[in-house]
Amino acid sequence: GTHLLRFQRSEAIDLLEHLAADEAASLDLRCYARSALGPAYVFARRYDEARASADAALLLVEASDSGHLRTRVFHQAAYVALYRNDGKHARTLAAQSLEIAQREGFFDISAGALTVLYNIASDLEDDPLESLKLLDAVADCAAKSGSLTNHLLALVAKLEIEVERGDEDAIAELDEKLR
Repeated sequence: GTHLLRFQRSEAIDLLEHLAADEAASLDLRCYARSALGPAYVFARRYDEARASADAALLLVEASDSGHLRTRVFHQAAYVALYRNDGKHARTLAAQSLEIAQREGFFDISAGALTVLYNIASDLEDDPLESLKLLDAVADCAAKSGSLTNHLLALVAKLEIEVERGDEDAIAELDEKLR
């Protein structure tokens, strides 16, 4: 289900809905499925269902002892809040995810939480300096987790900001890194 979700495949929804409703599945698995449904519904533009699913996952995760599950649920709920234009709630959830992820060494999830914070700084607050700072942190976490995709996205986003700012030295440096 999560593999399908990464590629924004609509089949993820049916699979995840089934897992979320399966009473025979463990609480953690049902919580994880409910949490993953949030972004899946966002991709399908089913925003009310995305919020309901994220809210349900946040309630379910309170009964879990899994730090990995908690950080994932907070991150995915932050993503849903971001797409519902609730920057304040998205920031709170992303910060909770980031705190746990950094403490536990979940660098891939840290990068995801930082990406939500970057989107808030960039898209909602139009703060290029904060955006650059957050992108540096995303790139650092991406390097630690071995995620070439997240590292590339951070560099491209930084390049876009530096082009808008007109910083020729930064543009040349980023261009070299991208090459």
